[in-house]
Amino acid sequence: SHKRNSLRGEKMEPREINLKPSRKITGLVFALILILLVSMIFGFTMVISVGVGHAVLLVDPLTKSTSDPIVGPTYVVKAPWVTAVDVYYATDSFEDTIACFSSDQLEMQIGVLLRWSLDPDKITELYNNYPNLNYKGTAIESILEETIRLITKKYTALETIEFRDVVRNDVETIVIEELQTEPSLTGALTRLEFDLKNIGYPGKYTSAIEDKLVA
Repeated sequence: SHKRNSLRGEKMEPREINLKPSRKITGLVFALILILLVSMIFGFTMVISVGVGHAVLLVDPLTKSTSDPIVGPTYVVKAPWVTAVDVYYATDSFEDTIACFSSDQLEMQIGVLLRWSLDPDKITELYNNYPNLNYKGTAIESILEETIRLITKKYTALETIEFRDVVRNDVETIVIEELQTEPSLTGALTRLEFDLKNIGYPGKYTSAIEDKLVA
């Protein structure tokens, strides 16, 4: 009992507990947080490759904006909600056979080939006018068809053979002028080359035309 009383009489000193984490633990936690942040950043971004002769436009639906063209070869980092639109600007072509009539109402099939390059500085404007980049099947095809049909109406079928170079030069001059001044194409087409490949005539008229040329 005496011992118990003596123990009760003694004051118990409070022990200090060190709750501060050690430097090793702090460093480890910091490293884990850093790794997690880096992983999240790369997880929410994408790296794409842009090849030679290609340009990429970054279209952001949140800001409703389109970037300036990024010309390859290079790599581009983008957010996952951003659309990367790849545009080949180096050399492109359009080939078609266009039905038309001569001034004496002979139906002809004129084969044409058009080549061009795109001015990288004008690609963004072109994309804004043609989000599907379908300018070939709309503006270019329409201009070719309209121009050729207007010009062939000035010549008889026989004259399109006799003055083939003149017909070709007329078509080339007007087609290139129309393509360069078409507002929706924004002057993006450069180094234009036009080739009138062939003028096809109905079989039943071919012999008659050849006889006239011989005579």
